[in-house]
Amino acid sequence: RKAFQAEMERLLSNGTDQYQTVKRILSNNDQTAWARLSVAVVRNAKGRPVHIVPMIEDITDQKRSKIALRENEELFHTLTNLVPIGIIMTDSMGRCLYVNESWCKISGLTPEQARGDGWIESIDPQDREQVATQWSRCSDMEGWFTLTYRLCNPTSEVTRVEARTINLHNETGEVTGFMGTVSPNISS
Repeated sequence: RKAFQAEMERLLSNGTDQYQTVKRILSNNDQTAWARLSVAVVRNAKGRPVHIVPMIEDITDQKRSKIALRENEELFHTLTNLVPIGIIMTDSMGRCLYVNESWCKISGLTPEQARGDGWIESIDPQDREQVATQWSRCSDMEGWFTLTYRLCNPTSEVTRVEARTINLHNETGEVTGFMGTVSPNISS
Protein backbone atom coordinates (compact mmCIF):
# COMPACT_ATOMS: atom_id res chain seq x y z
CA ARG A 1 0.00 0.00 0.00
CA LYS A 2 2.79 2.40 0.82
CA ALA A 3 4.34 1.89 -2.60
CA PHE A 4 1.00 2.56 -4.28
CA GLN A 5 0.43 5.69 -2.18
CA ALA A 6 3.89 6.93 -3.08
CA GLU A 7 3.19 6.35 -6.78
CA MET A 8 -0.13 8.20 -6.50
CA GLU A 9 1.54 11.16 -4.80
CA ARG A 10 4.21 11.21 -7.51
CA LEU A 11 1.51 10.96 -10.16
CA LEU A 12 -0.42 13.90 -8.76
CA SER A 13 2.53 16.14 -7.93
CA ASN A 14 5.00 15.99 -10.78
CA GLY A 15 2.92 16.11 -13.92
CA THR A 16 3.14 12.42 -14.78
CA ASP A 17 -0.11 11.41 -16.46
CA GLN A 18 -0.16 7.62 -16.10
CA TYR A 19 0.79 4.86 -13.73
CA GLN A 20 0.48 1.14 -14.39
CA THR A 21 1.35 -1.90 -12.32
CA VAL A 22 0.53 -5.59 -12.15
CA LYS A 23 -0.51 -7.02 -8.81
CA ARG A 24 -0.93 -10.57 -7.60
CA ILE A 25 -4.01 -10.90 -5.41
CA LEU A 26 -4.82 -13.74 -3.04
CA SER A 27 -8.59 -14.16 -2.76
CA ASN A 28 -10.53 -15.30 0.30
CA ASN A 29 -10.58 -18.88 -1.00
CA ASP A 30 -6.77 -18.91 -1.44
CA GLN A 31 -6.98 -18.55 -5.21
CA THR A 32 -4.38 -16.38 -6.90
CA ALA A 33 -5.59 -13.73 -9.31
CA TRP A 34 -3.67 -11.14 -11.30
CA ALA A 35 -4.78 -7.60 -12.05
CA ARG A 36 -3.35 -4.77 -14.11
CA LEU A 37 -4.01 -1.49 -12.37
CA SER A 38 -3.83 1.62 -14.51
CA VAL A 39 -4.36 5.14 -13.26
CA ALA A 40 -4.57 8.17 -15.52
CA VAL A 41 -4.70 11.79 -14.42
CA VAL A 42 -6.73 14.36 -16.35
CA ARG A 43 -5.35 17.85 -15.84
CA ASN A 44 -6.80 21.28 -16.47
CA ALA A 45 -5.14 23.96 -18.61
CA LYS A 46 -2.94 24.96 -15.66
CA GLY A 47 -1.71 21.38 -15.27
CA ARG A 48 -3.60 20.70 -12.06
CA PRO A 49 -5.25 17.30 -11.60
CA VAL A 50 -9.03 17.47 -12.02
CA HIS A 51 -9.89 13.80 -12.45
CA ILE A 52 -8.30 10.49 -11.66
CA VAL A 53 -9.35 7.65 -13.94
CA PRO A 54 -8.57 4.23 -12.47
CA MET A 55 -8.91 0.99 -14.40
CA ILE A 56 -8.51 -2.52 -13.12
CA GLU A 57 -8.18 -5.34 -15.65
CA ASP A 58 -8.29 -8.99 -14.67
CA ILE A 59 -5.27 -10.57 -16.39
CA THR A 60 -5.39 -13.85 -14.48
CA ASP A 61 -5.94 -15.99 -17.58
CA GLN A 62 -3.07 -14.26 -19.42
CA LYS A 63 -0.71 -14.73 -16.48
CA ARG A 64 -1.71 -18.37 -16.03
CA SER A 65 -1.17 -18.98 -19.75
CA LYS A 66 2.30 -17.39 -19.60
CA ILE A 67 3.21 -19.42 -16.53
CA ALA A 68 1.93 -22.65 -18.12
CA LEU A 69 3.83 -21.90 -21.34
CA ARG A 70 7.06 -21.25 -19.42
CA GLU A 71 6.59 -24.47 -17.43
CA ASN A 72 5.90 -26.46 -20.62
CA GLU A 73 9.00 -25.00 -22.29
CA GLU A 74 11.12 -25.92 -19.27
CA LEU A 75 9.66 -29.45 -19.29
CA PHE A 76 10.29 -29.77 -23.05
CA HIS A 77 13.93 -28.72 -22.69
CA THR A 78 14.44 -30.97 -19.67
CA LEU A 79 12.95 -34.01 -21.39
CA THR A 80 14.75 -33.48 -24.69
CA ASN A 81 18.06 -33.11 -22.91
CA LEU A 82 17.53 -36.30 -20.91
CA VAL A 83 17.14 -38.60 -23.89
CA PRO A 84 20.24 -40.15 -25.48
CA ILE A 85 19.07 -39.46 -29.05
CA GLY A 86 19.46 -36.25 -30.99
CA ILE A 87 16.38 -34.08 -31.39
CA ILE A 88 15.99 -31.33 -33.95
CA MET A 89 13.06 -29.01 -34.58
CA THR A 90 12.78 -26.87 -37.71
CA ASP A 91 10.33 -24.43 -39.22
CA SER A 92 8.36 -25.32 -42.36
CA MET A 93 11.30 -24.30 -44.58
CA GLY A 94 13.68 -26.65 -42.75
CA ARG A 95 15.50 -23.91 -40.83
CA CYS A 96 16.65 -25.20 -37.46
CA LEU A 97 14.92 -23.71 -34.43
CA TYR A 98 16.14 -26.11 -31.75
CA VAL A 99 18.56 -28.99 -31.19
CA ASN A 100 19.15 -30.86 -27.96
CA GLU A 101 22.47 -31.73 -26.34
CA SER A 102 22.57 -35.23 -27.84
CA TRP A 103 22.12 -33.85 -31.36
CA CYS A 104 25.04 -31.52 -30.70
CA LYS A 105 27.23 -34.42 -29.52
CA ILE A 106 26.36 -36.50 -32.60
CA SER A 107 26.82 -33.64 -35.09
CA GLY A 108 29.70 -31.83 -33.43
CA LEU A 109 27.88 -28.49 -33.80
CA THR A 110 26.69 -26.11 -31.11
CA PRO A 111 23.04 -25.01 -31.00
CA GLU A 112 24.13 -21.64 -32.37
CA GLN A 113 25.97 -23.26 -35.29
CA ALA A 114 22.95 -25.48 -36.06
CA ARG A 115 20.40 -22.63 -36.14
CA GLY A 116 18.87 -21.64 -39.44
CA ASP A 117 20.47 -23.61 -42.26
CA GLY A 118 23.60 -24.31 -40.21
CA TRP A 119 22.52 -27.86 -39.35
CA ILE A 120 22.78 -28.77 -43.04
CA GLU A 121 26.55 -28.26 -42.79
CA SER A 122 26.70 -31.32 -40.53
CA ILE A 123 25.35 -33.57 -43.30
CA ASP A 124 28.07 -35.31 -45.31
CA PRO A 125 28.36 -33.36 -48.60
CA GLN A 126 27.73 -36.58 -50.56
CA ASP A 127 24.36 -37.04 -48.80
CA ARG A 128 23.05 -33.45 -48.80
CA GLU A 129 21.15 -33.63 -52.08
CA GLN A 130 19.47 -36.89 -51.09
CA VAL A 131 18.51 -35.50 -47.67
CA ALA A 132 17.20 -32.24 -49.19
CA THR A 133 15.07 -34.17 -51.71
CA GLN A 134 13.65 -36.47 -49.05
CA TRP A 135 13.11 -33.57 -46.64
CA SER A 136 11.06 -31.64 -49.20
CA ARG A 137 8.85 -34.72 -49.76
CA CYS A 138 8.30 -35.01 -46.01
CA SER A 139 5.98 -31.99 -45.90
CA ASP A 140 3.51 -33.83 -48.15
CA MET A 141 3.58 -37.01 -46.10
CA GLU A 142 1.71 -37.94 -42.95
CA GLY A 143 3.28 -40.02 -40.22
CA TRP A 144 6.96 -40.70 -39.69
CA PHE A 145 9.55 -40.24 -42.40
CA THR A 146 12.79 -42.23 -41.92
CA LEU A 147 16.11 -41.67 -43.66
CA THR A 148 19.65 -42.93 -43.15
CA TYR A 149 22.54 -40.62 -43.98
CA ARG A 150 25.94 -39.55 -42.73
CA LEU A 151 26.83 -36.66 -40.46
CA CYS A 152 30.32 -35.24 -40.67
CA ASN A 153 31.45 -33.29 -37.62
CA PRO A 154 33.96 -30.41 -37.75
CA THR A 155 36.84 -32.81 -37.07
CA SER A 156 35.80 -34.82 -40.18
CA GLU A 157 34.56 -37.78 -38.13
CA VAL A 158 31.69 -39.41 -40.04
CA THR A 159 28.73 -40.95 -38.24
CA ARG A 160 25.98 -42.86 -40.05
CA VAL A 161 22.66 -41.89 -38.52
CA GLU A 162 19.04 -42.82 -38.77
CA ALA A 163 16.73 -39.81 -38.74
CA ARG A 164 13.00 -40.01 -38.06
CA THR A 165 10.95 -36.91 -38.78
CA ILE A 166 7.31 -35.96 -38.45
CA ASN A 167 5.36 -32.89 -39.53
CA LEU A 168 4.17 -30.34 -37.01
CA HIS A 169 0.81 -28.70 -37.77
CA ASN A 170 -1.08 -25.66 -36.57
CA GLU A 171 -4.78 -25.70 -35.67
CA THR A 172 -5.79 -25.39 -39.36
CA GLY A 173 -3.67 -28.38 -40.39
CA GLU A 174 -0.97 -26.35 -42.11
CA VAL A 175 2.57 -27.74 -41.77
CA THR A 176 4.46 -25.32 -39.52
CA GLY A 177 7.63 -27.30 -39.06
CA PHE A 178 9.25 -30.63 -38.40
CA MET A 179 10.38 -32.53 -35.32
CA GLY A 180 13.01 -35.18 -35.80
CA THR A 181 15.21 -37.60 -33.97
CA VAL A 182 18.73 -38.59 -34.97
CA SER A 183 20.52 -41.63 -33.61
CA PRO A 184 23.72 -43.35 -34.64
CA ASN A 185 22.87 -46.23 -36.97
CA ILE A 186 24.85 -49.09 -35.46
CA SER A 187 23.51 -51.69 -37.89
CA SER A 188 25.50 -50.36 -40.85
